[in-house]
Amino acid sequence: MKEWSERKSLDFLEKEGFYVVKRSFLRTKFGLRKALLKVGFPYVLKVSGKNVISGKDVSKLIFDLNTFSNSLRGFKDLIKIKGSDGVFVKKRVFGKEFFLTVKKDLEGKKFLSFGVVGVNDQNQKVIISKSFPVDKKKIKFLFKEAKISKMLSSSERKHLEEFILKICGFFKGNKKIFEIKVDSLVVSSENPVVVNCKIFVG
Repeated sequence: MKEWSERKSLDFLEKEGFYVVKRSFLRTKFGLRKALLKVGFPYVLKVSGKNVISGKDVSKLIFDLNTFSNSLRGFKDLIKIKGSDGVFVKKRVFGKEFFLTVKKDLEGKKFLSFGVVGVNDQNQKVIISKSFPVDKKKIKFLFKEAKISKMLSSSERKHLEEFILKICGFFKGNKKIFEIKVDSLVVSSENPVVVNCKIFVG
């Protein structure tokens, strides 16, 4: 099994018609100003690398940057983290945040795992798993078990349901993909946006 980089994973999903966070990727400080202008304010810096090592005193993500000098300093801090192969400039997206994984087991059976980044309506951390096929009825039970009804408006629930159906259908139709792991999916009154993602093939 081969793990794609986050950069390749995000580019791939975007090419396949999913809404993906506006971003720019840099390996050196040159081009940082252009990247910040392209992404626009507010933005975050995030270290990239399959084997990034960070501890409690080393953050992989830097928020609340409002000047070029602060952004440059943040870039330099991130790029020197062990395992780093570059830095993302990502648009900061606001809304309710979820994580979602679709994957196969060793026997080829497909599963969907879903949960809230943080806590649900009842202040709980919950991960719900469902086997394929995934349809609207199963998603309704998924939302009920995850206890997220009060978190979402009717339009947000509809957008999230449509995203889940779309990514499950896409995964089912792509035999080369072993797992799609969306660590951050931001849902608002507009289309859900994939912020962080890794894809495994093989």
